[in-house]
Amino acid sequence: MTLANQSFPTHAAATPMVSIRNLTKTFQTRHGEVTALGDVSLDVTRGEVLVLLGPSGCGKTTLLRCIAGLEHPTSGEIWVHGRKVFSSAERLAMPPEKRNLSMVFQSYALWPHKTVHENIAYPLVVSKVGKDEIQSRVAKALEVTGLGKFARNYPGQLSGGQQQRVALARALVANDGLILFDEPLSNLDAKVRERLRDELIEMQGQFDFTAVYVTHDQIEAAALADRIAVMEVGRAAQIGTPQDIFRRPQTRYVADFVGCSNELHGTLHELRGELAVVQTEVGLLEGVATDPALKVGDNVYAMFRPEHTRLDTVSGSRSNQYDAFIERSIFLGTHVEHVARVNGQKLALRSMKGMMQPAGTPIRVTIEPEHVSVFHDGAQH
Repeated sequence: MTLANQSFPTHAAATPMVSIRNLTKTFQTRHGEVTALGDVSLDVTRGEVLVLLGPSGCGKTTLLRCIAGLEHPTSGEIWVHGRKVFSSAERLAMPPEKRNLSMVFQSYALWPHKTVHENIAYPLVVSKVGKDEIQSRVAKALEVTGLGKFARNYPGQLSGGQQQRVALARALVANDGLILFDEPLSNLDAKVRERLRDELIEMQGQFDFTAVYVTHDQIEAAALADRIAVMEVGRAAQIGTPQDIFRRPQTRYVADFVGCSNELHGTLHELRGELAVVQTEVGLLEGVATDPALKVGDNVYAMFRPEHTRLDTVSGSRSNQYDAFIERSIFLGTHVEHVARVNGQKLALRSMKGMMQPAGTPIRVTIEPEHVSVFHDGAQH
């Protein structure tokens, strides 16, 4: 039996591959207790890639290590493959090797004294798989990761990208159906990172493994994820598809962290259903209310992305149109980034037509109301 025609362990479709309930993790420091995770609950469905996205210190790696069994949570419960592997109430903490999962680390974690073949085969040797089966499965893993000609090499003889392929092949050959990725591409240069990201997408489609993937790279998250969990100080601020996260952020924190956003402070002037009209420094601005509790007179923030603006040279009659002038333009190949002044306020704009504009050029800026998100001014914390 080869890796290509093996099936991962089967479970009922309704049973998540990973379930986390009310998970907390605190650390004791010389300055007192620090909460790394605070009451996190989420599910990862079979065959899904869930990306934990966030800045340093947000708890994403701690959460991954808790799933793996490398960290013991303070409280809560974790199920993997439908089995309970951690419960603070039951004093249950199953060791990592009993959780039927694989992990790909940022640092590759390869044995320097073992060949590529031996590194990939290691989890099978530990599991006492038969020699013929080991040979067959390792050969297939070498093939799908493009490492066949390096089987007798040692990790020190490989590039960073090749070493990460070895780590990925080792995770695939274990055939657990669940792979945890801890920022596996962050040590690689941009072109190698992009190539390996595309290969990883192809392998996930081929083998249908479930993945929990940690990264701080938003492009990487959007490319890989079926869903993204944006982490904020030990909690999941928003969980949704990449489209949901980028187009419909639910909090000011998510809108500010994901992508580039313009932010205008103002007062809610009018509310008609989800349509919110905000009095801002640039004038009245129409957008979408993100909180049903918003009411007229509230202090709010209106946020929108540079790509959701349009630059015109003539005036129109649409909402969200303002006179402005260009302060500077930066050519970035696929588009041009502009900095413009609108009623004294600096805004970031984007032109996909690649049109450079001299400083001081008068323009008309149109902001698409459906892409303006209106948040209460306390929504970031």
